[in-house]
Amino acid sequence: MKKLLYIIILLFSMFPVRGAEDGFPLVVEHLDVKDGLLNGFITDIAQDSRGFLWIATDAGLNRFDGENFKAFTEKNTQLSGNAINALLYVPETDHLWIASKKGVSVMNCASQTFEDFRLPEKYREKNVIALLRSKDGSIWLLFHYDYLLNYKDGQFTAYSSKDLPGLPMCFKSIAEDSDGQLYLGHTEYGFSVVDLKSKSIRNYRHELGNPSSLPSNSVGRILIDRYNNIWLGTEHGLALFNPATQKFTGFLPKLNIFSLEELHDGMLWIRSDVGGVNMLDIQNLTFSNPDRLQFRSIPVLFGSNSISSGNIRSIFQDSFNNIWIGNYGAGLDYIRSTQPPFRVLSDFCKRCGFPRGCLFDLSGEGWRNMGWRRGLHRPYPRREGAAAL
Repeated sequence: MKKLLYIIILLFSMFPVRGAEDGFPLVVEHLDVKDGLLNGFITDIAQDSRGFLWIATDAGLNRFDGENFKAFTEKNTQLSGNAINALLYVPETDHLWIASKKGVSVMNCASQTFEDFRLPEKYREKNVIALLRSKDGSIWLLFHYDYLLNYKDGQFTAYSSKDLPGLPMCFKSIAEDSDGQLYLGHTEYGFSVVDLKSKSIRNYRHELGNPSSLPSNSVGRILIDRYNNIWLGTEHGLALFNPATQKFTGFLPKLNIFSLEELHDGMLWIRSDVGGVNMLDIQNLTFSNPDRLQFRSIPVLFGSNSISSGNIRSIFQDSFNNIWIGNYGAGLDYIRSTQPPFRVLSDFCKRCGFPRGCLFDLSGEGWRNMGWRRGLHRPYPRREGAAAL
């Protein structure tokens, strides 16, 4: 028995946060309003250099120190708006940029006070939906409508339809490649690639009957991974964009993709509004084999050890390799970097039929079951009947 426990503990400590891939259910823990969150509608997550987590909600900003939440709202601070869309932490200045439906605020994380930062009058009280740190150190502010604003060394540079004719001015997402080209996702107007130096614009939209076109004209998330693959999260699934051929390869067409996050181990985590979390290993991806990609999933089971909701808005991996999942309505989930040695399957085990939970026996003798009263059982012993151990 001791040998069995040692083997389980050793193997799980060797493979942190890989449970869903290895066939074991991940243990998911939950934090919500009763724990101190302002509300359960989580929109973004960031971490500062001290290790504190910052959680954006529809009711303000929370700081989490591992034990307690601290609240920052319009009432008790200079926060521009409680309905927060995005966070961006800049380690060089120790500043947290906060984009809301009423503008942008900048917090000094050391003092937990707000900087005297003001947008030009023309852009105040506007809905800023995304933030991006550029390769040159500047900050891009993406407004929902009409404007794209760049901030560097105290100066603002604005881009409107006059500056970039032909660019749809209805935005949802932004990314930048190593050459400084901007990739913009639109609401109902597809996906654009913008070269600010030449002012050239390429806009891509869904073409009925063309499987190599953009799956949907609403692009809510853009991610450029460590291999420079360009991923798009759309209302009709995930798309991989090939700049050489200017074609798209689509995946998961039934899902409305809200977030894409590349974790430290090279896994791409994909979250949607109804499909839970899907995971993809991108290490061996080439444009010649996209049809061979295999997705793994963490389904929503609505149990105590499951993801809280199918409506997920953000995924974040902290510096300790813990994974945080922001649900839109159900609070915060987190998956520890080192999973506990035992995995509990709720209700009845489909494999052995025993109640409560089951543990996988790595010695090869079948499943071990935690019964109602008599402890641990071996349901399929080699000779004798089930016996308490």
